[in-house]
Amino acid sequence: MSSLLRPVGHLPASVYWFRRASDFFAAAQTMVLQGSTQKESYFICPTLNELVLDGKTIGIARISRDAYHSFKYPDELEDYVREQSRQGGRAA
Repeated sequence: MSSLLRPVGHLPASVYWFRRASDFFAAAQTMVLQGSTQKESYFICPTLNELVLDGKTIGIARISRDAYHSFKYPDELEDYVREQSRQGGRAA
């Protein structure tokens, strides 16, 4: 199996950015039409497979832990905003 196809287990989270929204929408539409679900849920990661199959380039960028903020749950966003206020920064 190619190293590109093996899951990367040491990554705690992923953030996705698409240069063009149309690329994401086309890939997502293909994924949905193919029924690519995981326990009846759709995820963003399989759209990357569709983009690769379409000849697009996929890249990665590493960021430090302190530069990553998860907003998966509402209280995480509230904590972030509160911490930014304490530090005199702006919550983006």
